[in-house]
Amino acid sequence: MLDIRPVDPVQLTMRWRLRPGERKTLLVIGDLLATLVALFLALLFWYQGEAYLQKFGFEEFLRTRPPMWFYLTPLIWLVLMVELYDVHQAGNWRATVRGVLTAAGIGLGIYLALFFLYTDPPRSLLPRRGVAGFVLAASAFTLAWRAAYIRIFTTPRFMRR
Repeated sequence: MLDIRPVDPVQLTMRWRLRPGERKTLLVIGDLLATLVALFLALLFWYQGEAYLQKFGFEEFLRTRPPMWFYLTPLIWLVLMVELYDVHQAGNWRATVRGVLTAAGIGLGIYLALFFLYTDPPRSLLPRRGVAGFVLAASAFTLAWRAAYIRIFTTPRFMRR
C-alpha cells in the first residue's frame, strides 16, 4: 500500500543533518580518496619522468621502481593532517589552508631528512619526483575537497543544533 501522507520539511532536512562523528568520518573518507588520486597521479608523473623505464610499461614500473613505503604515503598524509579533523575547525578555510601547508611542509621536511640520512642503496634511487608530485597533488586535491566540504556541508541544512 502506498503511503501518501504529507512530509514535514523540517523533518526531511533533519535526516540530512550530520553528527560530529559522521562529519569526522566524511572528512577522513574524502581526504583518503583525495590522497589516493594524488598517489596515482604522482606515480604517473614519476613514471613519465623516467624515460628509460617507459619501454617496460607502467605495470613493470609499479612492480620494480617505487619502494614499498611510497604506497603508504596516503596514510602518512592523513596522519600529518590530524589537526584538521576537528569538526569545529573543519569549516574554517584559513585553518584548512594553514593545516594543509603545514602537513606539506612537515612531509617534505621528513623526506629531506631521510634523503640526507639514506645511504644504502644510493640516493639516486629515492623517489624525489614521486614525493614532490604526491605532495603537490595531495595538497591540491585535499584543498579542493575541503573547499567542497566547507561549501556544502557547513550549510544550515547539514548542521545539527
